[in-house]
Amino acid sequence: MNFRFPQCVSSDISQIIPQASRDAVQLMSDLMLWNPKKRPNTGAALKYPYFGNGSNLGATTTQAEAMKKLHSEKAFGNYSKKEGIASKSEISQPKQPIASPKKINSNSMQK
Repeated sequence: MNFRFPQCVSSDISQIIPQASRDAVQLMSDLMLWNPKKRPNTGAALKYPYFGNGSNLGATTTQAEAMKKLHSEKAFGNYSKKEGIASKSEISQPKQPIASPKKINSNSMQK
């Protein structure tokens, strides 16, 4: 293949996004490198200073613990379990069957 990609001069990201921190600019610059072999993989990108020191990556609580904490803090407002909303297992089926619609006689429609 004799195709030559155009050679471009990179733009200064800090000029394009002036409110970005130095750590954010470094992360974005590295993630947008032309050569994919020089770009950081996800694990390496998460260890950039922009995300902190990287030592606290990974879940430290289970989903059940997190949901319990959210409900106890009333993060869902009126929909929190503390407010009396029943869970799926607490919902019972209706005791009386729902009546089916009555058939309309075509003769009764004509008057």
